[in-house]
Amino acid sequence: MCDGFMSYGAPHWVYEQKQAASDRAHTDYEKKLQERISELEKENAELKKRIAKMENAFLIAMDLLMKK
Repeated sequence: MCDGFMSYGAPHWVYEQKQAASDRAHTDYEKKLQERISELEKENAELKKRIAKMENAFLIAMDLLMKK
């Protein structure tokens, strides 16, 4: 049965439009996730730099305390 209607009685283009809308929503969601991943990677890199600076400051402080 290929009369242009699906088994529920709606024309095939209704399902195609629904699928296209779903595809767009998925693409938009994927883009947002990729942007968030990028933000988190940048934040992670900055936090690693800050930790390294804090570790260096701690080692300097410990060295100064040991010299007293």
